[in-house]
Order: sequence, then C-alpha cells, then structure tokens
Amino acid sequence: MRDLGGAPGGGDSTALAINGRGQAVGQSGRYWFAGPSDTRALLWQEGRVHDLNDCIPAGSGWVLASARGINDRGWIVGAGKRDGRARAFLLLPAGTPVP
Repeated sequence: MRDLGGAPGGGDSTALAINGRGQAVGQSGRYWFAGPSDTRALLWQEGRVHDLNDCIPAGSGWVLASARGINDRGWIVGAGKRDGRARAFLLLPAGTPVP
C-alpha cells in the first residue's frame, strides 16, 4: 500500500483503478453523512495528482466527477455531468487517434 497524496483543493480522495504503467485514477471530494458532494475525477502519475477537469477545454459543459478505469494506453473512463446531465466519459491522451 502507498499513500498517493492529497487531492487538489483538499478533501478526501480514493483511487479506484490502476494500470500496468502505475497510473491510478479515482475521485476526490468532501463527504458528508448523505454521501459525496462535489467530487472531481483524478489521475495519479509519476508522484503527482491531477484534476482531470483541468485536462478538458474550459466551457465544454463537462464536470468530470469520478474516473473508474484506466488501461495501459492511458484511456480513462468515468462518470460526470455534461450541461447538468449525468453522462459517462472516455478520455484519451493528447495525440491519440480517435477510435
């Protein structure tokens, strides 16, 4: 077991998946009795933690709430909201051809 470090902006963080390259994904947020509130999708790699919302264009309408899986290519799947509606997402590393 290894401490991955705190999430940007504080709050609790949880890793939910890891790939063969040592990259981990999960979520952070502030948790109250009723459950998570304002969670953010995270990526841990090379000793640093990244809010995945910083990796998408501003004004896209997306809020990435939870990253649930990552493969050895670095493709990340998770859940969030687009324009206020619950959606799934797939993030590909920059420069990856769209399948």
